Amino acid sequence: MFFLFSFLYKLFPTGENVLVNREELMLRALELAYMGIGHTKSNPMVGCVIEKFGEIIGEGWHKEFGGPHAEVNAILNAESRGESVEGANLVVTLEPCFHEGKTPPCVDLLIEKQIKSVAVLFRDPNPLVAGRSIEKLKARGIPVDESYDILKKEFSDFYEEYFYFMETGTPFTALKLAMDSNRYIATHHGTRTEITGEESNFYVHFLRQKYDAILTGAQTVMSDNPQLGVRHGDFPGGRRDPLRILLDPNLRLSINLNVFRDENFLVVTTEELRRNAEQIYGSRVETASLLPNRTFDLWELLGKLSSRGIPSVLVEGGKATADEFIAQEALQKGYFFVSDKKLVFGQGLPGIDFLRVPSFHLQKKSRFGEDTLWEGFFDFTS
Repeated sequence: MFFLFSFLYKLFPTGENVLVNREELMLRALELAYMGIGHTKSNPMVGCVIEKFGEIIGEGWHKEFGGPHAEVNAILNAESRGESVEGANLVVTLEPCFHEGKTPPCVDLLIEKQIKSVAVLFRDPNPLVAGRSIEKLKARGIPVDESYDILKKEFSDFYEEYFYFMETGTPFTALKLAMDSNRYIATHHGTRTEITGEESNFYVHFLRQKYDAILTGAQTVMSDNPQLGVRHGDFPGGRRDPLRILLDPNLRLSINLNVFRDENFLVVTTEELRRNAEQIYGSRVETASLLPNRTFDLWELLGKLSSRGIPSVLVEGGKATADEFIAQEALQKGYFFVSDKKLVFGQGLPGIDFLRVPSFHLQKKSRFGEDTLWEGFFDFTS
């Protein structure tokens, strides 16, 4: 069974006062950040620890979109226990916010509370922040420590979805595909086949919790009638299904399928069929242009998803959908699960020989039971 990375460290139980060093404090803040997984929407996951005289006096994380930020929750946590944060050191995974949004600027609160020093793992690329909070703290005589080179490298992918969305304005898009030992994804006729084991499945549901939307094609939905939700894993804020994005250029999907069990879906079709689609699905319809090969213009679609405030998308379609995302160079990351077992007998539907895709660069391999996860990034510039 897959357990969140945050629960692997367990450096210090919440609220326990212990002597700690700066790296351990930041690891604890990262652990806390992951407690908000799936519930911060377009905001990033952030964790915060407050230390004073060698003891942790407060902890917090961003629990939900629109709610108090990690720094606020950590200060409230400390004060609820009768601790003063004046003269304390604050450790946070992402630069405190500078602007007034759904909550007041955290940087002003840190100054008001007379925090002694601040440690930041990553600067926030949001144009409304982008180093301005760090400079403001320094201008007020509060030192800021950003010297976490080893941890920055180790956790370089922690904010990859958020950073990409902030820097490009386009959703970070990842492809997930499962294959047996012969690199088949299904039988020749497309019959649904359970390829990966329980441990891999738990990790897939972790990814669904992490990403804001999950995208698939009409053929996969009609063949498998999937739930496309989060059914496994224990998350501090509870399970949260991603938005289900369904590519259906010909309006073939029946409203009785599992993906339409609630209103958390978006059907993508052509402008010509928009009115028909809205009669079936109501306002939960988006359109995109078709290319000469009769597939959607994925970059146009991603732009429209960005306008809807969707910062990350996990593609879980079949081979045709996967091939098209690669062909249109519309991917940033790949998760390829390969089973040790031969599970498709006879002639099967081939998956993707990802190691021969020039744009795919392997970052790491992980074992999940009898499966291997090949995880890497796509670079279409070389």
